[in-house]
Amino acid sequence: MKLTPKKRLLNTINRKVIDKLPSVLWISKYVKNNLLNEIASNEEELLEILDNHMVVVSSLDNHWAWDKKDSFETAIKRKYIKLSTNGKIVYDNWGVGWNIEQEGIFWSYHPLKNKNDLRKYTFPSLEDSHLFDFLKLDKEKYGKKYCIAAMQDNTLFERAYSLRGYENFLVDLKVDKSFAENLLDKIMEHEIERAKKFVELNVDCVITGDDFGTQENLIMSVEDWKTFMMPRLKQIWNVYIKNYIPIIHHSCGNIIDLIPYMIDMGLDVLHPIQHVMPPKVLKKQFGKDLIFFGGIDSQNLITFGTKEEITNEVKRLITILGEDGGYIVSLDQNIMSNVPINNILILVEAIKKYAGLPFN
Repeated sequence: MKLTPKKRLLNTINRKVIDKLPSVLWISKYVKNNLLNEIASNEEELLEILDNHMVVVSSLDNHWAWDKKDSFETAIKRKYIKLSTNGKIVYDNWGVGWNIEQEGIFWSYHPLKNKNDLRKYTFPSLEDSHLFDFLKLDKEKYGKKYCIAAMQDNTLFERAYSLRGYENFLVDLKVDKSFAENLLDKIMEHEIERAKKFVELNVDCVITGDDFGTQENLIMSVEDWKTFMMPRLKQIWNVYIKNYIPIIHHSCGNIIDLIPYMIDMGLDVLHPIQHVMPPKVLKKQFGKDLIFFGGIDSQNLITFGTKEEITNEVKRLITILGEDGGYIVSLDQNIMSNVPINNILILVEAIKKYAGLPFN
């Protein structure tokens, strides 16, 4: 039995029969350009070489769409985003400034830094159907073979502090709870409408995202998370749950104390499984309820590791997290441009070698 990448990944999420573990490697636009110059002639060939099982799609107001020249230019033309005169900052349709010179996410302007501005602030609209033009094109192009995952990151917490500024919003949670809840409610209402749009577009799964953890512990207390984030995130997730669309949630850091609540809320897949949460502990405590996605160290191992080190770590994580098939093999972050191309190829070969290990 040989499954398509789409079928293999969806079967993994739904705990159905698979022939091997699926894999997903997310790469920065700089890495993608390097790989297209060095080892692949087009993006479809690159998907094959990397053995990717997922194609991430987004609306034109999302930063995932800005990595491609045509969708970036279209987003500017249709005024979903605005480019600064020096070309270094993108202002999205929330008014948040993104420094696009950085490889990764760096917010440089917060339109609600003065919270009094919320009274006159206009939240962006999702009514323009052209917002989803490129999503529809990607779905049509890749949807038969690959799992189409809608990107809905900056879902609540990150959207709130992108508007207010990180420190300001953390203070809001403690000293002006009514303001914080009002802002989160408005963001939630917007994201519920976005979720409905993704359901209408018949995506295969969705990726929501908010980083709730640091390298040591949670950013906020469990009680604050349950008060501010849990009920609102649940309402967004309910749109997908009611339509049988699997939910992948991305949160960096150590969020082990939140996982039981996320399971109760209906989470299907947890990403990116950074090393601050031991994989054996995760598998033992939550393996019956969650699919794990990620885990392979991107900061040091893939950047500086030897072939033997990379290969051994891939085997170790597949052995632990993929014991019963409940694992999407991946890194704990995107591959950045400081990673040697040869190490990327070593990683891909190691995944191919051991992805069937639990089933042998």
